Amino acid sequence: MRALRLIAVFLTFMVIGTHNVQAADMVIGVPDWPSARATANIIKVIIEDRLSLPVELREADNQKIFEGMDAGTIQLHPEVWLPNQNELYQDYVEAKRSVSLSPLSVDASQGICATRATVEIHGIKSIQDLTDPEKAKIFDTDFNGKGEMWIGQSDWASTQVVISRARLFGYDRTMTLLQGGEPLALAAIDVAVSIGKPLVFYCYTPHHVFALHDIVRLGEPDQDQSTFAVASGGGKSGGSENAASATFGNARFHIAYAASLADSMPQVAKLLRQIRFDTDMVTGMTYALVVERQDPAFFAKQWVETHSDEIDRWVR
Repeated sequence: MRALRLIAVFLTFMVIGTHNVQAADMVIGVPDWPSARATANIIKVIIEDRLSLPVELREADNQKIFEGMDAGTIQLHPEVWLPNQNELYQDYVEAKRSVSLSPLSVDASQGICATRATVEIHGIKSIQDLTDPEKAKIFDTDFNGKGEMWIGQSDWASTQVVISRARLFGYDRTMTLLQGGEPLALAAIDVAVSIGKPLVFYCYTPHHVFALHDIVRLGEPDQDQSTFAVASGGGKSGGSENAASATFGNARFHIAYAASLADSMPQVAKLLRQIRFDTDMVTGMTYALVVERQDPAFFAKQWVETHSDEIDRWVR
């Protein structure tokens, strides 16, 4: 009899516990870079505070987030970079029409950068300089006769583009192209700046590294862009290895969301079309998370409080 009572209490607890758990109405995919973690958390707080809808954050790569928006298991991607993720854009926005982009975007840029000492002391001013074996040797740390440069994380869409461009311009023969986590690369930049060590690396804006250090973007040769494929990618491998452009050109990123939100959650869809981040805002976000090591959830709550006037306009 006692055993039966215990089972009854346990079942009652399970029913009550299940009843009290509120499932998230929205799932935001969170890709692995600092600004996306910041914007995802900020959008979560805005939707929960202003629209009273529970939101879940789910870490995933670009491919998985787009697949989720298509299937209805994820509703939002906080930062779709174009042209980097053009392949995913063509598949899900243009062909399937299961994903929509906000008409508003944040201006961005990307390329190969160097520390100020690298430019002024060693005369590395253009990516063409990296094709010179003698100049490339100043970046050689493993004594194999080739320099080393970090080109991004293996799952970033931009990484395959950098590899293709290195082959296009020829510095893949003089430089070892290193793929790896961004935190380690940023630590290497900190060290290089502090001791005046020459260093070249893939860079993009908005990013806090430009606020933290004196970083110079290397020049690029003038080419006829029409003779090259548009830089694309965004899948698990980052895109086609044949994708290359003469220059990175202008970049931007948009909020993307499941097209079905227009019918199922019109207030959310309207909000997402009106959120207007800018380059300075996003640079400040990455600085707070990476340099000041603020917790993304805590930072997002503080950010929403201090930007209430802008948010009021977004939710009208």
